[in-house]
Amino acid sequence: MLFRLVVLLTVLTAALSLSTVAAEPAAAHTCSGSGEATFDPTPDDRDDDCVTDSRDNCLGVSNADQIDSDADGRGDRCDENDDNDDHPDTSDNCRTVPNNDQERNKHPVYGDACLFDSDFGGGDGVIDADDNCRGSYNPDQADNERDGAGDVCDADDDNDALLDERDNCPKNSNKDQRDTDGDGIGDACDSDTFAGPAFVAPPPAVVEQQAEVDRTKASVRLSIAGRQRASDARGGMPARVHCSEACSITARLTLGSSTAKRLKVPSEVATGEAALDASGSTYVFLGFKSSVLKRVFRKGAVKATLALTVLDAAGNATAARRTVRLAK
Repeated sequence: MLFRLVVLLTVLTAALSLSTVAAEPAAAHTCSGSGEATFDPTPDDRDDDCVTDSRDNCLGVSNADQIDSDADGRGDRCDENDDNDDHPDTSDNCRTVPNNDQERNKHPVYGDACLFDSDFGGGDGVIDADDNCRGSYNPDQADNERDGAGDVCDADDDNDALLDERDNCPKNSNKDQRDTDGDGIGDACDSDTFAGPAFVAPPPAVVEQQAEVDRTKASVRLSIAGRQRASDARGGMPARVHCSEACSITARLTLGSSTAKRLKVPSEVATGEAALDASGSTYVFLGFKSSVLKRVFRKGAVKATLALTVLDAAGNATAARRTVRLAK
């Protein structure tokens, strides 16, 4: 009888504790380009990385970049073997490049197979194995919250579950987004929080006139792994694109004329399109014809150029380019 009473009291205590947790107010945060407020944690985003659970390749581990080096469906942040070779990450001298031989002649730490620097816009002087933004030029390796993802390619630089593009303090954690003076800079990073006069929107005629003379190009950021394999290309090779405003995106993957001639394929081997209706990030999936796919992804790497043409709502064009290597 005493034992049953103790069990009953334990269950009741646990239930009371859970009800107390559930009653705590949830903090609002924004994960969508629309700016619509959701709640933290959201039911379908348990790790607060702004990638819903149904699409998240690391459930329970925050990884907004969703990098999956071996395309096995598990993101690098939660995969114990990022390249699916015979060596787990803890003992692999090339964590994201398969190298069963582990040959190491040119570097005191890393294997010969991964001594490349493939950042867009030219190497940044940090080899990919050490680079906290593989695919993005960032020689300073700045990482505001020290989570292993450099600021250049980290969608949430302060880990407060608000994407930088919608965060009024992108470098200071402030889930409440409090902005006392209404100047668009959150109190957490605003040296002057005095509430000035309220903002008055200009008349529609002025807004229309300003739109007519818009000559400012959209700011564009392109991210894609420097080494692509056939497994990445089947079903569409993904490239992540960020636009500072609404934009349409056209992507072309091309080979040099001599390489295309040698492989007996057209110079343009894959294309893709995407669009954003507001500032944000999306993926462009580059489609290959099956005949081209078989010829391009052979033994040995093939150099290709990914070129983007981005148009904003006013028709201003922005270009972005990246060199990638295609390998079987």
